[in-house]
Amino acid sequence: MEEISTRRRDHAQSTSDRCSLVLCEQLVILLRTRNEIKFLCNRVSLSLRACIIVDLALRKSIELVEGKVVGKAQPVGNPLLQEAMGKIYMAQLPPDELMYRLNGEKRGGSIHMKNVRRRVYKSLEEKRICKVGSKNMIFNKITMCDYNVRVELINYIKLYLVNGNEDDYKAEALVVCLIFCCALDSILVCMTEKEAIASEVSIKRIREKYSIKRPPTGAIIPVVLNALLNA
Repeated sequence: MEEISTRRRDHAQSTSDRCSLVLCEQLVILLRTRNEIKFLCNRVSLSLRACIIVDLALRKSIELVEGKVVGKAQPVGNPLLQEAMGKIYMAQLPPDELMYRLNGEKRGGSIHMKNVRRRVYKSLEEKRICKVGSKNMIFNKITMCDYNVRVELINYIKLYLVNGNEDDYKAEALVVCLIFCCALDSILVCMTEKEAIASEVSIKRIREKYSIKRPPTGAIIPVVLNALLNA
């Protein structure tokens, strides 16, 4: 009985930890990069900026006004998200261009968010979820300290894919980022054959939904995810 109670406490704690993480932190945990190249602007970098915009949209901290993203005067409780809000106030841009500019592309200038990945890892280190060390001049070495959080996240994505819940934009954003980063296999390998077949239907739906490049009109989240998958 004591062992069962301990497992329940661990599960409740890992669920609480997952819910307390911002979207870009959840993506980093799902990717579980063991060796990270320093100073590289790549698919993960762009995905992290997309996650920041999606997170702000889900919190209703930003909105689309005449095709441009504008921020609302409210605290968001996270340093990275708060910095992004400041950048959005400085330059009101269409959602797709905002994503690229936050990533330092298209002459990002003053709204370029620097060292996002390093700061995400630092936050996860402070929460004792992972440990980051310098492997050499080129690579950082990433070690997961709390696998329960990652298992909880994997189960969350599995449940979303198997059930085909189209209303969960947080899970959908994570799946789009995993597809873009060519990292979805790490989730599929954890599934039974029946779950994998059901998941393929959801993955196909998501690919079809976002793979065709569309003009940047409509809600913020679909525009950002469409731009990401077509980057």
